[in-house]
Amino acid sequence: MTEIKRDVAKRLRTAIENSGLTYKDLEDRTGIPLSTIQRYATAGAKRFPVERLTKLASTLDVTPAWLLGLVPDPMDVAPSNIMDIPTGKRIPLYAAIGAGAAKIADDYIEGYIDVDGKADFAVRVEGDSMAPTILNGDIILVRQACDVDDNDIAVILKDDSAVCKRIHHIPHAIVCMSDNEAYDPFILKDAKILGKVVGLHREF
Repeated sequence: MTEIKRDVAKRLRTAIENSGLTYKDLEDRTGIPLSTIQRYATAGAKRFPVERLTKLASTLDVTPAWLLGLVPDPMDVAPSNIMDIPTGKRIPLYAAIGAGAAKIADDYIEGYIDVDGKADFAVRVEGDSMAPTILNGDIILVRQACDVDDNDIAVILKDDSAVCKRIHHIPHAIVCMSDNEAYDPFILKDAKILGKVVGLHREF
């Protein structure tokens, strides 16, 4: 039994106790067998699929990140690496990509912007999967990096397109989280991180 499994099981038990729901209630609401939920809560299950973790988190009114022990509080917190965009150095601005997916290539450059800092490129975001931290139309500044710290927001290559997500490391993979709870987390193995989001510009 690993420390991670024990922590997830403890958090699940805490969430169940705080919710006032029974294991039978959870079975009825999620469709997950009662005996399976009990194994999750006692760290007796070999696997805890992301889709089931997400269902339980939603039913128990906590976030998947909290259940996984990736954040200290049931509500996700904004990363400390987000700041306003300064002025100075000129970097390429890639066209609206979607907090979902985008191409990072010369053909998608819509212009250049002046910044002051260590950003290497900027991306205009389209979509709401990273709201409320990053909104539709925001410009994110990205510093090229092959790895980031847990809870940082990064641009990751997924199926030949780039996605902007909050990152958490697990053994041999990373969990990609949206700040908008309407979007499910997903796990990437052998993921290629393109860079860390180090700045944000919002036009009003």
